[in-house]
Amino acid sequence: MVELVVDPPGCASEIDRWRELYGEIVVDFPTASRQRMAPACDRFRAGVLEGDLSHDGSALLSRHVGHTVAKATPIGTVIVKAHPDSPRKIDCAVAATIAYDRACWHRANGDREPLFLWA
Repeated sequence: MVELVVDPPGCASEIDRWRELYGEIVVDFPTASRQRMAPACDRFRAGVLEGDLSHDGSALLSRHVGHTVAKATPIGTVIVKAHPDSPRKIDCAVAATIAYDRACWHRANGDREPLFLWA
């Protein structure tokens, strides 16, 4: 399964164009939604701890994961920067979390193709 997973805020016109070109493979994943990110972060953490998730040794991904801070919210724990103005990037960690969440969704919904993630 191929998907283009997008975080809607700030790029609506681009997303509309992608939807016209690619149709239903464009999937919204609003990272500002705690209801969406908290379960994804929990799955990612469980995947790492249970050995179901690994990566190719990317230094960039490792660095971005290392820059994250766990923030408890009423919905669950999410990953964030240490403070909003921090220059330490976490983009790859967020992208990996989303990719793993979507891979888990496909596995749970009968998509039996091998699932590979990379940064």
